[in-house]
Amino acid sequence: MFRVEAHDRKTVVDINLAPQTTGKPLDDITAGVAVQDMDLLRILPIDGRLRGYARLEGHVRRPGDYALKPGMRLSALLPPDNILPETNMNVGEIVRLYPPDLHPEKLQFRPGQAIKGDTTEDRELQEFDQVRIFSRWELEEMPTVRISGEVQKPGEYRLMNNMRVLDLLTGAGYPKRTAYLKDAEINRIQKTAATVTSAPIVINLEEAMKGSPAHNILLEPFDELLVRRIPNWSEETERHITLKGEFRFPGTYPIYKGERLSSVIRRAGGFTDRAYLKAAKFTRTPVRELQQKRIDEFIAQSEQELARRTTELASTASTKEELESARAVMEGVKGNLHYLKAAKAEGRVVIQLNQLDAFAGSPYDFEAIAGDTLEIPQRTNTVSVLGRVVNPTNFAALDGRTVADYLESAGGTTADSETSEIYVVRVDGSVFSRQQYSSLTALLGGGFMGEELESGDTIVVPQRFERTPWMRTVKDITTIMSQLAITAGTVLLGLR
Repeated sequence: MFRVEAHDRKTVVDINLAPQTTGKPLDDITAGVAVQDMDLLRILPIDGRLRGYARLEGHVRRPGDYALKPGMRLSALLPPDNILPETNMNVGEIVRLYPPDLHPEKLQFRPGQAIKGDTTEDRELQEFDQVRIFSRWELEEMPTVRISGEVQKPGEYRLMNNMRVLDLLTGAGYPKRTAYLKDAEINRIQKTAATVTSAPIVINLEEAMKGSPAHNILLEPFDELLVRRIPNWSEETERHITLKGEFRFPGTYPIYKGERLSSVIRRAGGFTDRAYLKAAKFTRTPVRELQQKRIDEFIAQSEQELARRTTELASTASTKEELESARAVMEGVKGNLHYLKAAKAEGRVVIQLNQLDAFAGSPYDFEAIAGDTLEIPQRTNTVSVLGRVVNPTNFAALDGRTVADYLESAGGTTADSETSEIYVVRVDGSVFSRQQYSSLTALLGGGFMGEELESGDTIVVPQRFERTPWMRTVKDITTIMSQLAITAGTVLLGLR
């Protein structure tokens, strides 16, 4: 017996209620115990286990422990109101304890037959039996169908009895506005014991949604309904071009099929007074993808070639100094390859802009396509000189100044420069090099060095390589690398 004293519960006395132990009647045992308010008397059981029951588990309405009566059978646990929908009537399970060690064994039965009173299946229950009823889908693969394409909620859905195309469309939220309703396709699986094949079934979604039996057909397991998009929907509704910089109203504009750049520029209000049209930068998505593919292929091939050449250095270099020099150059080329790998292609297309009236209808008035970008900056008023010069930097762009003038301003070329391969990247992205000019024009005072430069132009002076066979390979790689770098919108300054 437990008693609360000073807010603390204590055991007052343990009482033995067994008369055969004390030799006294129960009344005499308890007569001397005074009971107070809030006392708790607990009578403990002889055995803590629940006896005389069978347990029902699983897919039933009222699982739990049921009192076991003599001769009680399975059907007593499974009245009609205790059976849930989609119960597996072919497979049930009893876990039974067998003496002397009460080891468990499983017994299978068919619930459907047991409920009907089949004595073979309606087994007599024993104490501690655990009866488990399964749902249909615990032991069977649930049949499903799929829907993809232009619907609100594409995905996999359960196939129900007598489910048709319209039922699946309803579950998937109906077709989108972009859906092509005249033609859809159901891919149907044909399965045998040894093989499986598939074949398409073409239906008209409009008719299916009206309930036409010829098109609102019954679905079968693993059917997949593909709802296509209206063929020219993307072409007409997902076409945009971006105008940046010195436009009166820069931004992203939708474009219609056949529209040209001049039309979009006119819709953007034309150019501002600060627009430097010669520096216009026009990029196109398909061009960028092609350029990037070529860059990636070149980098992979060059890394393989450099790895092969590196292993040959020990046998081709005649002195230790030559070997160290070769390795240093090779590391520089690898660094440039790493730099080129990080510089993604821009997809730039050389374009020559002019005032709108003159530009419209010109060869550069391209038809706009989705993803195009046209950017027009302000005039920078500088010319850059990069590479193997004494002072690579930017200089003020002055009228009439030539390549020779800017090289002189940069302190001239260095001892390791390749003066025969100097080139200029124009502000519009085009390139011209010294190799394009004959020696005769240079003697007459013109040629490459006499070319006048404009704001935004860049002179690049590459590094000279030794004429050994393996260095020629490095030079070839570096030349191509520089060309690809220009297409990626950057300039390699030589080996770093």
